[in-house]
Amino acid sequence: MGKKISFDKFGHCVFCHKRMIIEQVIDKKVQIRFTPDYDEVQVILNTGSKMRVAICKQCKEKEEYKDYKTIMKTVYRGWEMETDELVKDEKKKKWTKERQKQYLDRQAKLEIVTTTHGKPNYALAQKVKDHNKKDK
Repeated sequence: MGKKISFDKFGHCVFCHKRMIIEQVIDKKVQIRFTPDYDEVQVILNTGSKMRVAICKQCKEKEEYKDYKTIMKTVYRGWEMETDELVKDEKKKKWTKERQKQYLDRQAKLEIVTTTHGKPNYALAQKVKDHNKKDK
């Protein structure tokens, strides 16, 4: 078993960080598949954009997915890790420390307003509008 992570990573639960992605050989080809424990939640951010996060069924049953601050902290740490790798990539040289800082500063302002499940777009837009009003 590997080291426990504390950041958002593809195929891992955003709360308990359980690995929910495996490699299987199917028809003599290695394929990446989600485990039966995999689920996800789609949320709407204060910018109006939507974001999906992976969550295991156990954490979702506990309604931990409504802990939006924890989700955003974990996702933000994932963005930090990803951009650190982009800055270190000597071949591409597309990301500088300054570009990383600007990106992370912008991302740090994102907040989850609500989940999108079963809610019409007009209701989501109103929730975002109301959320942004109360912050001012």
